[in-house]
Amino acid sequence: MDDASHTPVPEDDEPLDEAVAAFTFRVLGGEDVDLDGFCAEHPELPADQLRARCEEALALHRAMERTGAGAAADQPERIGAYR
Repeated sequence: MDDASHTPVPEDDEPLDEAVAAFTFRVLGGEDVDLDGFCAEHPELPADQLRARCEEALALHRAMERTGAGAAADQPERIGAYR
């Protein structure tokens, strides 16, 4: 891959990315996460960016649910010799 076509994520975005991942894992785990409360739990992060990224993650999750994307039922029980 050409380095010019790849934009690295700045290291200072790492705490924000980790918070969004935590939000996403909680939602995927079936928890009804209050976004305002979640943002309040992370006062060290820019609230507008955290909220926007969490909303994007939630929208993606909902779209996947609607379309059935990623559903285990869509996957074969066996692929060749592998289960």
